[in-house]
Amino acid sequence: MLERVLDMVKNYAEGAVASHPDIPEEKKQETVQATTEAVMDGLKQNFNASNLSDLTSLFNGGNQVTAGASNPILSSIETTLVNTLVQRVGLSQGVANSLATHIVPSLMNSFTDRIKGADHTEFNLDALVGAFTHGNDTDPKGSSILGTLGKMFS
Repeated sequence: MLERVLDMVKNYAEGAVASHPDIPEEKKQETVQATTEAVMDGLKQNFNASNLSDLTSLFNGGNQVTAGASNPILSSIETTLVNTLVQRVGLSQGVANSLATHIVPSLMNSFTDRIKGADHTEFNLDALVGAFTHGNDTDPKGSSILGTLGKMFS
């Protein structure tokens, strides 16, 4: 599960960064890596049993998630991403914010579609939370989020 989530995050990051006109070419790869790591960190911090009410609200709502939606999880992940892009990559606050408000809601909508879709037996809220609290729940040996991130960028 963790690998699937990481691939989704990286794909959204690559698409958004590649098409963003205000990110200099020489910073695109670093921006993708920083975006992927920050979003995964934000997911890890927020996808846990103590946030079950907010998670349920986020993924079971009938509406698509939009930028600026009033959900603490969405806001937290966007803030983590903006701070990382400004501090680590050196993007302006405006560019970082526009990237975050594009990627995070789109990613959450994709999660919602998968949770409610045909593959919901494999991709469900329990598995998603489990992937971030116990490592990769489909791998009996377990794997950490840091190990998975390391494999993606090595």
